[in-house]
Amino acid sequence: MNTIGAIAQYIDQDKIEEALNLIIKNEKELFHEPEFWNLKAILCIKTGEYKTAIGCLNNVLKLDNENADAYYNLAYIYESLNIFSDSAIYYGFAEKYTNNEELKKELESVYSDKEALLTIKNCAKNTTKKPLLFYLHVDLLEYCRECIILQRL
Repeated sequence: MNTIGAIAQYIDQDKIEEALNLIIKNEKELFHEPEFWNLKAILCIKTGEYKTAIGCLNNVLKLDNENADAYYNLAYIYESLNIFSDSAIYYGFAEKYTNNEELKKELESVYSDKEALLTIKNCAKNTTKKPLLFYLHVDLLEYCRECIILQRL
């Protein structure tokens, strides 16, 4: 099993310390691998370090700005922080870029009961523009100028 696979397995088994040790030991070698940064972000999410996780996911998107897993994980973080408009945008990008049909079906139903958030999500999903790399301080709704959004939720 390769290093990334081992990190993923440790995370799946909630062996946080072992996963962290492998991440630290192999960071220089795997620095340019989007999956490495995504797994590091998942580890940070599991330990409640959301700001660090967002930084890791931004690294994923610098390497691959169509990475559905990174967008999904960003959506999860913002939803956990009750920043629903931002999570809706990221869920939209995740739905747009995923090749996983099961995940696509799950994402189709996200915010289906909240009209404004569904509009935001669909705007991101259907935009013809390439996603921009967003940081914590950026107002994501500016990206969805194509949509008529009256207020931030």
